Amino acid sequence: MSYLPLLMFLGLGLRPLLEATGLYHLFQAILLKRDDAAWEKINKTHRQKVNQKERSNSLKQRRVKDPRLPKNW
Repeated sequence: MSYLPLLMFLGLGLRPLLEATGLYHLFQAILLKRDDAAWEKINKTHRQKVNQKERSNSLKQRRVKDPRLPKNW
């Protein structure tokens, strides 16, 4: 029974308190910045893989071999 008031406060009263003090918006900004950085990293690695695959396919499908390619390409 002692947990019930704590759960009520956490469920109903904490967010308005955090919004009134401005901590909620600060926390949301930090989370958004972290998520954007993670998403940008994922997109960057995906773009690199796609570019490498396209370059590899274009070099493999040439009639005249590029001198930069390995010997048994």
